[in-house]
Amino acid sequence: MAQVYKKLEIDVNKEVTSIITAVQNDASSRFLDVVLLDGSTAINLTGHEVRIYGVKGDGTEFFNNGEITNATAGRCQFELTSQSLAVARDLNVQIIIYHNNVEILSTQPFKIHVIKSLISASAIESSNEYGALVVL
Repeated sequence: MAQVYKKLEIDVNKEVTSIITAVQNDASSRFLDVVLLDGSTAINLTGHEVRIYGVKGDGTEFFNNGEITNATAGRCQFELTSQSLAVARDLNVQIIIYHNNVEILSTQPFKIHVIKSLISASAIESSNEYGALVVL
């Protein structure tokens, strides 16, 4: 399956200025590959969980688990699900680090620009998605 990864280095103390774009309704193909930093130091994610929370342009929300790919290097990945990309407007997101299911650290909110797809024959209706809560 074709997959693309947007690589980001996010300092939890600074505004995210990278331009991130995705296409409406893409499924199982777009991922954020993130290194979480405190200044120039990687945040050690050993023993932690990461989740992504977002508010779509129509006000509906999503809250999904991420995958830690290199804990000591602060590296993790997040799928941009078809539901998170259901609305062709800016998506406001935030990455949150948890320890024992308690929120301990969040990035500053940042935007993902969701571009309208030309294909609309099987449009997906936007709804709330709480994948992280289903797992719990």
